[in-house]
Amino acid sequence: ELIKDYLVSVSNLHINACDQIGLANSGKRNTLTFLDDERFIEEAKKNSNIKGVLACPSLNISPWDGVQIIPCNEPRFALYKLLEETAVDRPFEATSIDDTAQLGDNVCISDCGVIIGPNVRLEDNVTIGPWTYIGDNTVIRSGTRIGMEGLERKVARNGDVLFVSHRGGVRIAEYAQIGPNVVIDRGISADSDTIIGKYTAIGALSHIAHGVKLGDRVFAAANAL
Repeated sequence: ELIKDYLVSVSNLHINACDQIGLANSGKRNTLTFLDDERFIEEAKKNSNIKGVLACPSLNISPWDGVQIIPCNEPRFALYKLLEETAVDRPFEATSIDDTAQLGDNVCISDCGVIIGPNVRLEDNVTIGPWTYIGDNTVIRSGTRIGMEGLERKVARNGDVLFVSHRGGVRIAEYAQIGPNVVIDRGISADSDTIIGKYTAIGALSHIAHGVKLGDRVFAAANAL
């Protein structure tokens, strides 16, 4: 019902065996995904977790290994609409701040799901959003905002616009250095996080978008995107 306006046909439609929604590389069993680009067809076919596909008719995809193909004029938009309407938030967990953490003036920390480890230093005017983990001995410079709601927008050809909510988190490992006035967005889905590795340094005025995964000892210069 949520996406019927974007399907080629709704007669006798029944989506079989799908209780998860995700991308073609989903690690969840029984996933419904979308395909609007032929480059990702083989990736989907190799993924045994995929059980249903919202697919552009122009791709001419045939069912494989019990996977159901659902012709859809707006597969990407339709999938994200389903995701937005059915997504579940993480259960509430109280914020925990280690006694050795140093907090500057005007620091704002969410009361939901934040964990700040030993010897972390947050300088003045830092904001920490929900579901943010900050590992031991990490330094967050002044004015930085972590765990913010990013901008994810889907637009259908008929003009429909969908703004996708963010329910994930941010995980910053030990000994990281986050420069001043940096923005780090949290992941989109409740089981996804934006990741910053150990000993990684991010320069001033950088933006780390939702779902980005930076490994250990990465250096991102100022104004990095």
